[in-house]
Amino acid sequence: MVFLITYPSIRIENTARRENCKRSKATQPSSDLLFTHCGGKGRLPAAIAALRKVDVPVAAIGDLDVLRDRTLLQRIVEALGGDFAQFEDDWRELAAAVDAMPVPAPTVRDVLEQIEQALGDDPTARLSEQQTRRIRTITASTDGWRGARKSGGVSALPRGHSSEVARRLVARLAELRLYVVAVGDLEGWAPELGGHGPGFAQRALDAEVHRDNVELQRFVESVAAALGESVEARHNRPTLSATASDDTR
Repeated sequence: MVFLITYPSIRIENTARRENCKRSKATQPSSDLLFTHCGGKGRLPAAIAALRKVDVPVAAIGDLDVLRDRTLLQRIVEALGGDFAQFEDDWRELAAAVDAMPVPAPTVRDVLEQIEQALGDDPTARLSEQQTRRIRTITASTDGWRGARKSGGVSALPRGHSSEVARRLVARLAELRLYVVAVGDLEGWAPELGGHGPGFAQRALDAEVHRDNVELQRFVESVAAALGESVEARHNRPTLSATASDDTR
């Protein structure tokens, strides 16, 4: 899953923007954060660039495999205003380590059981889009990135230097406001619930995982704090003259 988090009130209404900027990040209400998906990680660069172009503070959250594709990662970093050259050495080391990880293929029996579970008990029911996506996921080929994503994220990488490089890269990308889910994916914060996508999300909400999982709370709080600092920075910028403002529109 890939998400964008922004301050929608800043984008929608100038009056609300001025009011929000007066508030400190400690008192900023959670309702002022817009948490939304953008249709897959491939669309992150365009979505980020569009929001930043109109001066909307934005952060991006992606599963661990957002790091798989060098070209896409570079585009995301640059859309966030970063220089990919500063991340490339760590990325290359991590990519080499992940590509070298042994990934056992599932047995046909395991695949059949998962497909039967996805299809349900009614053979006369029409195939839903959610079932189609689930079957595609079940039958997709597996590589080191997907294996790490589904097996604990960064903790699934070989111990030692590879793990150190991964944590450093994730931390440095977070400074740019690209937040990589270190546990692999959203479901990694509550693997005991099982499932994937919307079904998992509903079970997680019902189980109130967001209230009990300290690691998840810290992750979300770090994203919100970064956006709050961005809003404060915008509010504290020197005011341009009327003529300069007109020229820069």
